[in-house]
Amino acid sequence: MPVLRLHSIDDVTDRIRVMRFVSADGESLPEYSAGAHVEFDLGAAGTRAYSLIDWPQVPQGYTVAVQREPQGDGGSRAMHALAVGDRVTATAPKNDFELGGADPVLLLAGGIGITPMISMATALQAAGRPFALHYTGRSAAAMGFVDDLRAAFDEAVTVYCDDANPLDLGALMAAQAPQTALYICGPRGMIEAARTAATQAGLTDINVELFATPEGQAQDRPFEVELAGSGQSFTIPPGKSIIEVLEAGGVDLTYDCQRGDCGICRTEVLEGVPDHCDVVLTEAERAAGNVMQICVSRAKSERLVLKLREARAGVTATRQPKARRRGGAADIRALVHAGQVHRDVYTSAEVYRLEMQHLFRNAWVFVGHESQTAQPGDYYTTQIGDQPVIQVRHSDGEIHVLHNRCPHKGTKIAIDREGNTGKFFRCPYHAWSFKTDGCLLAIPLAKGYDNTALNESENAKGMKAVGAVRNYRGFIFARVAEEGISFEAYFGDSLSSIDNMVDRAPAGRLEVAGPPLRYMHKCNWKMLVENQTDTCHPMVAHESSAGTAVKIWEEMGNPEPRPAAMQIIAPFMSPYEFFEDMGIRTWPNGHGHTGVNMSIHSDYDAIPGYFEALTEAYGAARAKEILDENRHNTVYFPNIMVKGPIQQLRNFIPLGPDKTLVESYIYRLVGAPDELLARTAMYNRMINAPTSIVGHDDLEMYERAQEGMMSDGLEWVDIQRLRTGPEDFSAEAIENGTTERQMRNQFDAWLTFMTADMQ
Repeated sequence: MPVLRLHSIDDVTDRIRVMRFVSADGESLPEYSAGAHVEFDLGAAGTRAYSLIDWPQVPQGYTVAVQREPQGDGGSRAMHALAVGDRVTATAPKNDFELGGADPVLLLAGGIGITPMISMATALQAAGRPFALHYTGRSAAAMGFVDDLRAAFDEAVTVYCDDANPLDLGALMAAQAPQTALYICGPRGMIEAARTAATQAGLTDINVELFATPEGQAQDRPFEVELAGSGQSFTIPPGKSIIEVLEAGGVDLTYDCQRGDCGICRTEVLEGVPDHCDVVLTEAERAAGNVMQICVSRAKSERLVLKLREARAGVTATRQPKARRRGGAADIRALVHAGQVHRDVYTSAEVYRLEMQHLFRNAWVFVGHESQTAQPGDYYTTQIGDQPVIQVRHSDGEIHVLHNRCPHKGTKIAIDREGNTGKFFRCPYHAWSFKTDGCLLAIPLAKGYDNTALNESENAKGMKAVGAVRNYRGFIFARVAEEGISFEAYFGDSLSSIDNMVDRAPAGRLEVAGPPLRYMHKCNWKMLVENQTDTCHPMVAHESSAGTAVKIWEEMGNPEPRPAAMQIIAPFMSPYEFFEDMGIRTWPNGHGHTGVNMSIHSDYDAIPGYFEALTEAYGAARAKEILDENRHNTVYFPNIMVKGPIQQLRNFIPLGPDKTLVESYIYRLVGAPDELLARTAMYNRMINAPTSIVGHDDLEMYERAQEGMMSDGLEWVDIQRLRTGPEDFSAEAIENGTTERQMRNQFDAWLTFMTADMQ
């Protein structure tokens, strides 16, 4: 793909920026025709397509115009952030909107849809062909290029503004000769209105290009699609297209734009009523209902029977989807469908990169505990996804989470795991200093920045804070994104597991008890998260460890009293029926827990003096209620697990697509007997330490799975256990304790927060 260098920038309105690119290596760029576009690789913002602009007698290069969309998904912001001299990779030009040979030509542009029309007008003028260009927008101030268009194409140009002289589409189309070739580019609403007016006026040569993804219809609900001939049936859930689901199920399809404007995926409808969302079909075709564009259109009926093109016939569900570059929301959604996930979610370096850029940015992620930064100036360093951060207590007692980066040269401010910085942080490189809330405190030789633009930049504000921070009962969570879902909406009732763990302390608070046990795993982080609610593996995977311990104890005659070690390890060998009866509860946004009715922690011996201390704090009834709640593992999506009865938190820190650092923290119940902490520490050592006799069983399974997924025998991972039909993850649910619903719930949340800021 060509590497381009940004040669020049020209802001034609307060939102539209014209950017001219040249070859970065001085080589000739691939040629193109009027109507072509290129796709720019914008890294975290994905790929974005922009039409190429040609003006008469303008130097060669690739010129595009980018309208900044403050509420968009980041593509325009990424383009506007480029500076002259920056390099960017782009595809070779592609043309889905080519000029035909029919005359006369009517060009109709709405808003930023003017860009391909400029090139078309230039080409038509150079060829001496008759044309007219009609350009409409919301207001004169928002419309770029008006003066340039009039200077270049004179009387061929007519301009309209909604707030002054609005365009009358009916009159415009009625004035055209029947043989007129019409080209339309702009927003969907304008295209639909123009197409209707043109059809009514008798025009038949109508060509469109959409400058926004077509909107779905109001009734975006699940429906069934059956493929005639093969008899295969698929459930199309809300938020996924027919193409995504069929391709994920192994059906080989031919398509291109996935916006509903190219017509390539046109498919025959044998039964059912389609809900048309494209901009290709005519009104007559829509009314007939016997064809549809399966990239965007849905169903008004409960079921559709589709006849795929002959070239696609005979494909079975074992065929795997074609490899493609991951980056857009559609690509990500294609990795997950009902009951299965593609192996790329565990193995792909590109998917992992997108997780760091999107998922861990949009979700609320655990940072640390307030007791780790108990005094003003105390700090603790960690990471959110791949972002290094500092948790620090400010002089007013508030806890802040700051990006661990100096705004000057990017140097990490703190490299120690924890410490006390006093009243300020000081960069070790150039001695810029910052208050413990991140604000800039001082710069050595500050006069060197007089009359510069530093004070107008973000860098002058100091160490940048993450987007949002919440201290919930001592647990610190953060959202990196500036805007997004609120803490309350994200966690909802799932916080009851943290409540139960903290309420177990007679003093109503916890303290971190020493550093965590840290254990490196050569596997994807999601394998560990899924395992926390996988209740069909303990009696199998842990037979060599827990099973051996139980066998030896039985050979000894099951002597009483049972030591704490046996109380901890023996329940891992409980039968399937025990785990079925435990139950699983799921909450929206990927959270859930095993142990609704009881758990492997329910039958531990009572610790002398503990119930009495809890009764004194809460009363006997409340104390009993707290201790009767014995939840097993609570997963807080994306990457922690909490055990209330054991006062443990495990943090699954992703370091790569096949590398995860596990940190296992234990907490002291303030006001409770020390024997409780001793049992918690024993559990942590026996089950989750690098020296554990149990944890290695799981580690071996994770690493075997990571290696096995590199096999090309199958590309899909199955999580369908006890799934009997479409599932609603937007509400709390309680099910059989061996269901894999929580895993499916996690991937539903994975899709939500991965694609929240994608196109």
